[in-house]
Amino acid sequence: MLLNFCIHIHGQSQFTQRYDTARIYKAMQKAQSGAPIVIGVIGGSITYGSFATTPAKRWTNLVTDWWKSKFPQSSVTLVNAGIGGTGSDIGVHRLRQDLLDYNPDFVVVEFSVNDGANELVAQTMEGLVRQVLHNTNYPGLMMLMLREQNGGTGYLAHKPIAFHYNIPCINYAEWIDAKVAQDTVPIANLYFEDGLHPVDLGMQYIANFVTDELDSIYKHLPITLIDIDSLSNIASPLYSDFYEHTEKYSHSTITPSENTGWNVSENGWNSNTIGATLSFDMNGKALSFLYTRHNSPERGRVEVWVDNGTHKYFDSYWTSTWGPALSFARIAENLPDTIHQVHFKIHNTHNYYSSGYNFEIFNLQKAGHYQSLITKLETTPYTNKLIVSPNPIKDNFSLHFYNDFSTLYEFSVTSLTGMKVVDWGKQWVEAGEISKQFSLDKGQLKQGVYLLHITRSNGTSCVKLVVR
Repeated sequence: MLLNFCIHIHGQSQFTQRYDTARIYKAMQKAQSGAPIVIGVIGGSITYGSFATTPAKRWTNLVTDWWKSKFPQSSVTLVNAGIGGTGSDIGVHRLRQDLLDYNPDFVVVEFSVNDGANELVAQTMEGLVRQVLHNTNYPGLMMLMLREQNGGTGYLAHKPIAFHYNIPCINYAEWIDAKVAQDTVPIANLYFEDGLHPVDLGMQYIANFVTDELDSIYKHLPITLIDIDSLSNIASPLYSDFYEHTEKYSHSTITPSENTGWNVSENGWNSNTIGATLSFDMNGKALSFLYTRHNSPERGRVEVWVDNGTHKYFDSYWTSTWGPALSFARIAENLPDTIHQVHFKIHNTHNYYSSGYNFEIFNLQKAGHYQSLITKLETTPYTNKLIVSPNPIKDNFSLHFYNDFSTLYEFSVTSLTGMKVVDWGKQWVEAGEISKQFSLDKGQLKQGVYLLHITRSNGTSCVKLVVR
């Protein structure tokens, strides 16, 4: 661990933080070598760049420009996973698919304007941070803490997490007043008339705070390459690691077990038929879903429940004049680790200001330490026990199993969060006792726990694979 002791002075304010620079050094050294790098950002509408006059004026693009100017020998790609109106409760479920699957080398997380300061936010933000830190590419990480013009922000729930994991904390929320006073710039000049979204000048101030920090780190960039093995040591959870384990499902990745009266659309599932039912089989200890809200008069309500549990009701009409907006809804928590049935039913009432029954489900989500799916897959009827030998492995290993009839199989390896990291493609497998040999290139998989999947037409089996 390399700790950078930084004293930030902005106008009359002073802020001190010690943080770990090793991961950011790793990204800088990779860019310095001429290898391509990926810059990833995730957050709400400010990160997306709403109200910037051009993409080049967004704070995200300005920070990416810093990397390009410092390392012209590298090809620098920006992955912007900002979605307006979303907080860390949604972000923690979409992080892998929207950002981590692109193998970023440097990540900035920003949800402080859309997040509140409560227990759920603390848990979802910590889960998001832990997902980034456990990513096998070991990306550098910064946490960006913004605020509205009037000071509104949820950064107080984020700040202890940054300090606990020794992550650079770019605290625009605390620094900006002193900085604009020093520059004799009215704070209102940084914001659009809604007092929430920065205009180009505000975007520049945000970017400057980030790039100033990057400059201070770059000044001490070591010649010796960072030891990759040292980056896998992650602090124990501050609050919880519950949301370190998440997944989201769209209409293209999950099939309903029952569908009476719902349509599949580009965005998900929708229906305006009273009593229309939609059910899914899902595992997970906390289940939630995303739905859209709008002030359209055809918007209605849905009734939701898990197994034989409590029924909840959600209204997709709201009085705000912008949208459709994504809303996060928790269905059930503290569930047993098994397969559950999630039910949706169009309700026969609607909002006072609405006259319709239309409801749109965007996606389904799960969280928690769920192992039921792995257990279920390891005991599927067409195989007996899957045996990997040796296990732990280094490079070469054998997979032993019984195949009840000759067919085409697909073999692959994923991380525990579901990201595919090795794909051996499709292979014909004869019936009988099977012993297949597999080889990994040197360094192809870092030390850790993975899942080896074997898939054929009627299902998938998997077994844990430990790499040493």
